[in-house]
Amino acid sequence: MPETISPNPIIAPIEKAKNKASGLRAGLPDLLVIINKRLVFIEMKRNKGGKASPEQMDWLIKLSECENVFTYVCEGFEKAKKVIDFHLKLNI
Repeated sequence: MPETISPNPIIAPIEKAKNKASGLRAGLPDLLVIINKRLVFIEMKRNKGGKASPEQMDWLIKLSECENVFTYVCEGFEKAKKVIDFHLKLNI
């Protein structure tokens, strides 16, 4: 199962400004998993107290409007694993 992790380093404000000026947008989900011709985007948050930012929610909403694209915010590894297992079991 192919997957990728978007680069999400902690960067200096000057680097953020350069990224924004070059057209890069904040908020892309942390994980992209391709399962049975579906794209599953997962924004990872800590188990307690993690919350998606407005930029992250904007990405998730726009992505979810696409066909065969599913988006989730998961608090911790176990919830993300359940999402992936669910899509693996659909097998369509």
